[in-house]
Amino acid sequence: MSSNHAGMSRRDFLKTLGISGAGAAMFAAGLPAFASKESAASFTPRAQNANVTLQLANYPYTVPPAQAPEGGYTAQQQAFLAWMEQNPNVRIEAVEAPIWGTGELRTLITGGTAPSFFHPGVLALWTIEGKHVVFNQGLLADLSAQFEEFGLEAQFSDAVRAAAVEWEVGGARFGLPEGVTPGNGIFFRRDIFEEAGIEPLTVDSTWDEIAEKALALTNEGRLGMGTQWWGVEWMLASEGFGKAGLFNYLPTPENGWNWRFDYTSNPEMIAATERYRRMIHQDRSLGSNYGDWDLLGQFFNGTMAIVTVPLQYFTQTDDIGPGALAAQLGRPLDEVVGAIPHPRGSNGHFSPEGRPGVSVFSVNPDYDEATKSAAVSLYQYMALGEGFVTQRQIAYEQTGNLQRVFSPYPFVGTAQSIEGVDGTPVDAWGQQYIDLVNYATTTAEGYPMRGLFFPPELDLGPTESAWGDATSLFRDESGDLDVLATYQTAQDIRNTQAEAFSSVIPDDQFIAAAQAYYQANAEYWQANFPDFYENTYRPWFEQVITPRLGM
Repeated sequence: MSSNHAGMSRRDFLKTLGISGAGAAMFAAGLPAFASKESAASFTPRAQNANVTLQLANYPYTVPPAQAPEGGYTAQQQAFLAWMEQNPNVRIEAVEAPIWGTGELRTLITGGTAPSFFHPGVLALWTIEGKHVVFNQGLLADLSAQFEEFGLEAQFSDAVRAAAVEWEVGGARFGLPEGVTPGNGIFFRRDIFEEAGIEPLTVDSTWDEIAEKALALTNEGRLGMGTQWWGVEWMLASEGFGKAGLFNYLPTPENGWNWRFDYTSNPEMIAATERYRRMIHQDRSLGSNYGDWDLLGQFFNGTMAIVTVPLQYFTQTDDIGPGALAAQLGRPLDEVVGAIPHPRGSNGHFSPEGRPGVSVFSVNPDYDEATKSAAVSLYQYMALGEGFVTQRQIAYEQTGNLQRVFSPYPFVGTAQSIEGVDGTPVDAWGQQYIDLVNYATTTAEGYPMRGLFFPPELDLGPTESAWGDATSLFRDESGDLDVLATYQTAQDIRNTQAEAFSSVIPDDQFIAAAQAYYQANAEYWQANFPDFYENTYRPWFEQVITPRLGM
């Protein structure tokens, strides 16, 4: 695998691609250099008389050098330079800034030295509600006027508009969508399954079935399965559990902080955790200390048969992507790599990790309207407009490779085809992947997100350190470990921390929001997963939630 990706954590990976992929930045990373056009060498940054300055810290775009590098400018750089030619009033500066550390980024913003673009998840515990909070704190620019100025929403795909909670709160827009993911999921090596005489995974596979097949596929040279450091959370999320899962995050309007944590009332949570530990420490069929790119590399090399990764990596064109693997083996992609969403829970629950999502980046909140407009103009050109199309046309012209054109896929914009390109996403990635995207999108349609219902707070609330300590023990402690006691400790610490916070949402507003949120859950589960609704959600709501809301 590529050494420059080795050992990357989830956050490290976001430094390069952004959560869920970084649109043109991710795409251009795999493109050939483009130096054959005379215009490539003639472009130079024009900013001598600029009245607006944008500073980029290598995200989401890399500032092109003034002189063409050896081998020429990449397709992304060509598009960037074309935008600069059209906007001579804007000065572009490349800067170094620690935008991937929470404390460091907050210091940059509060000190007035933040670059133009950064990922709001760094400030927000990588949650939607957290992004709403940091916008409420004034750490993200309000881009509402620029959304109107450039008519952005009309240019977004249905998936992006459906996920407005990821870039909008209270009618204000705080994020620029950079990538669409069909959700987190699982890749499996169809060829290895076939060779071992094991039936492939399907959208109906369970975690128990996956555990059995991972064990059967494990040998001296291969782990049956690999997950990230936080892999236990995938299994928990399928059952409705997690650090703030449906069954773990309970409304408490009578207290100063409106939420409390419950990690000890659900035996199914203990059982899912013990299965995870059994796979690691007894079966030795699961490795759970990897970053995304480590997993892709092991998958490519055949040293893991099953890996958990964001599903849009199916359209990754790097040298360890599924397309490169199929090409190396000389077989069609759909004969080599299979992909499924995370399984439903044993109770029939649909994992929120399987929900399609949208990655966004934000803008320096200190910018005036002219500078914000310049930033959004660059974004619109590169992610939705002429520059986006140009990059993909260059890829097609130079390589004839449809996978280079349609990566990452789905696109953020309304158009899911490229003018002048003879081929479709199906031709590039196969009908199975397109069907998976459609399955994930339709299954998750209407899934209730807390951020849609609750006004933003001014505080993020308790830290995640106690949860992280617990999940680290589950992963690393090979001896006897009392899972319930470990969860009890995490619960106690987080609830004690919660007592130090106060909500800014009046109780009547919070209760009304909570009632609407749980009613939306009832409607979603009853319509889509009626067994889960009748057997699990409704009894839990009546016994646990109703008393807390005085209903």
